[in-house]
Amino acid sequence: LDDYWGEAMEVYLHNPWLTYSKGLHRLRESGLAPDILGDLDERPLTLDEVHQLCILLFIGDDTSIHLPLAPYQPTSYRQLRRASWVQNWFPFITALEGLVKKEELQWNPIKKKMMPWIDLDKLESSLKDQTAFPYHYERSASQPKISQTSQQAASRH
Repeated sequence: LDDYWGEAMEVYLHNPWLTYSKGLHRLRESGLAPDILGDLDERPLTLDEVHQLCILLFIGDDTSIHLPLAPYQPTSYRQLRRASWVQNWFPFITALEGLVKKEELQWNPIKKKMMPWIDLDKLESSLKDQTAFPYHYERSASQPKISQTSQQAASRH
């Protein structure tokens, strides 16, 4: 492992939505970290891995807390065109939002300020960048308000 700042930068380059705390760095340095933490600075995590990481960070062995599964990892633009994908994403991201809000802020060495463990907007943005996410919805709504992006709507006309 590099020094803390160097590792934080590598993690940020692949998973910019995650605040790489000193605690995560120490855990990785100890050699006791789960395998998923070893991949943080190597590549973007898949949705399954994001789910696993969130369970590690926020839930652990607490069986009273449930984090819905993230939807399948989209492999094509066509899969993301299905509103059902967003409807499966919504329970995951809203539950995650609740868990993130309960946690104390962490020092983000890249941003040089205190931040939540997971920047949910950046997580969604990273996913959109990887897959041309075609829908917009309001996360704060009790039910997802799904609409096509202006680009997708324009392409239909």
